[in-house]
Amino acid sequence: MNTNKDTSYVYCTPYLEEIKRIKDGTADADGNWRFKEPEYYILVDDDIVNCYKIDSFNYLLARGEDIAVTHTTFLNATQETLDNIQQGEYTLILDEALEAVQEFNEIQEVSTNVEQKLLPRDIENLISDGHIKIDEATHRVSWVGPTWDGGKFSVLESMAKSGRVFYVNQRVMICIYPPEIFKAFKNVYVMTYMFGGSQLKAYFDLFNIKYEICGLEKSQYNEYQLCEYNIESDFSFRDYCRGLIKFVGESTFRRGSLSKTWYQSAREDSFSKLKGKIKYNLTKQMKARAAEIMWTCPKEYRHKLSGNGYTITRKLTSEERRLPEEKKKKIETEISCFVSCNARATNNFGSRWALAYCCNMYPRPVITDFFATQGITLGRDTYALSSLIQWIFRSRIRNGQPITIYLPSKRMRDLLERWLAHEVWK
Repeated sequence: MNTNKDTSYVYCTPYLEEIKRIKDGTADADGNWRFKEPEYYILVDDDIVNCYKIDSFNYLLARGEDIAVTHTTFLNATQETLDNIQQGEYTLILDEALEAVQEFNEIQEVSTNVEQKLLPRDIENLISDGHIKIDEATHRVSWVGPTWDGGKFSVLESMAKSGRVFYVNQRVMICIYPPEIFKAFKNVYVMTYMFGGSQLKAYFDLFNIKYEICGLEKSQYNEYQLCEYNIESDFSFRDYCRGLIKFVGESTFRRGSLSKTWYQSAREDSFSKLKGKIKYNLTKQMKARAAEIMWTCPKEYRHKLSGNGYTITRKLTSEERRLPEEKKKKIETEISCFVSCNARATNNFGSRWALAYCCNMYPRPVITDFFATQGITLGRDTYALSSLIQWIFRSRIRNGQPITIYLPSKRMRDLLERWLAHEVWK
């Protein structure tokens, strides 16, 4: 971006902290920021007007600014967003693959507004009362009834009228990101590894959005540049990783164990057994201090598995405890030994080397089922391996330093060992 100052960019990242890094890294010699960030306000004739971040994003697009934006705000795109992107001839740089298909109740407009959430009986009533119609072949939802004029179901009505809603397994509404947004950009670069394991790859295939898998190489000027994907180069990368990864402990949890479903039905003695193994392998086998540890499980169950020596790296200071809640929460995340299993694109844990990955990852069944109804396969093993590698690379291995990992799931350990042994997944 620094060498193409005449190009208009939207840089989209999962984390707010990365926005600051991009703004600082592209500032001019005087420290003036080239990239702008959507805020909860816009300036109109020097007056501050409060708004949602998507409104601020649209405002910046209309002005032709270079913009650094989070995945969350980007996913709230509107027709105005599409129009402004088309007029601005923007290039999109997407830091990590976007979750372009979500359950309707989990999109931000709905998750933050209880009134708009759909219950099974709501869907049944909408169908029986003739407000919506489900296409038997495509499962797409059409709004065929009178408008709601803002109240209950107004979000569903708006999205159904734009063709963004599907009904899966006769029970769940799925919302898709408008594919026209991606097609409106002049160029799109998705910066990720193992794109084949991502939901975004299936989404691109579904909407016939053409893409090319590329690699990276250093130029004669020691700068990274795109190149043709080369499996031998990928194998060299895996060999490099194999020299930095040491396994510890036995993978005694068989296929199916440690999945989200397993956690939902696990008994207390199962949690106690796993908690004991986490503590033993991190603090006894690896002899790691808390500041060197990162571990994970489905976040709803972290309180059942947390223990002495691997919960937090330090306590909050009295000054930190008095900080505003948002700032305090950020510090608590950074000093926690727990790192979310879907963490990506963050550098906050680059000193951690003692790892415990207590998940057995599968794509969400409703998302897999949605793609299946459209004739698209979302690979379960590729998804799991991609998630694991992304998580591992939050640790110090990203800096070329060795790590030790405890993988209680036999399936996840087998997948990682097969990847290191040059089994081919892009």
